[in-house]
Amino acid sequence: MNDRLCGFWQAAARLWSNYLDRGPGRITPEFWRQLQREHDQLVDDLNLESSERREAVHTLMSLAQDCAETSRGLCFVTGEAGLVPRRDQHKRFERALAILASSDGDSTDE
Repeated sequence: MNDRLCGFWQAAARLWSNYLDRGPGRITPEFWRQLQREHDQLVDDLNLESSERREAVHTLMSLAQDCAETSRGLCFVTGEAGLVPRRDQHKRFERALAILASSDGDSTDE
């Protein structure tokens, strides 16, 4: 994994941990800003990464934005139970993190 991709992965993992610890609508804003900065630095390098890694980066940014900028995060809002985690989105976030974590530095397209 190159340095920029590693920095992005670390920022995404910190944001995810913060989301799981604090819950929807309560992410520490600095974690989102850091992920955005890491993404901005990574954008030029994304074309050199595999399509699977590019998709993982896009998935993480989309889901992280929901975590950081909406009060519901990655949850359903119900009248009876309140916020109910959307397990499918949690799994997508964790799968995208795993894809980047398993990057072996090979940046050839698949």
